[in-house]
Amino acid sequence: MKMLGGDWSRGDLLALIGVLVAILGIWIAHRDTRTSEQQQPGPVRESSGGARGEVIGTPHPAITVVPRSADVSSGQVNFGCEETPPVRTPEVFFGANPGDIQPRPEWVQTDNVKGHNQEVIYDKDPANHVKGVFAQGSITGLDKQLFNCPGGGHGTLALHVTWTEEQTSTGSNH
Repeated sequence: MKMLGGDWSRGDLLALIGVLVAILGIWIAHRDTRTSEQQQPGPVRESSGGARGEVIGTPHPAITVVPRSADVSSGQVNFGCEETPPVRTPEVFFGANPGDIQPRPEWVQTDNVKGHNQEVIYDKDPANHVKGVFAQGSITGLDKQLFNCPGGGHGTLALHVTWTEEQTSTGSNH
């Protein structure tokens, strides 16, 4: 661990990348978000076509893009030597018009592992819009040694996701 004067581990680098992605996402969302006075439109004035003047309409709700994040995991998976169980995380569902989706799956808290893999699956509706993501993969135990298993293994498949989505706010200008 670098904080304790050691070398950078894979986990340290992934954590640093996650923090940088989160900062960038917040900065982009903040940059694209209008000030509160600009978000709250005033009354809409429409001409009635007559000699009497104006009719005041209903203001439209303000839409802002907000950053979101979520962390889910498969829970600990236990396996024996040469066993390869399939693993899946719960699905993270998105709100209205998700954008800038950044999923990061990784195996954590592993022991006695020969190998593992993971991938992100995008859940889409019939119109091909992304409505959620989850991670799936597998993890394999150590090889047997002379008809003996040196120990069962375990691991957890974790998924960290950042994204943006639209949020509607209705303000009252009465």
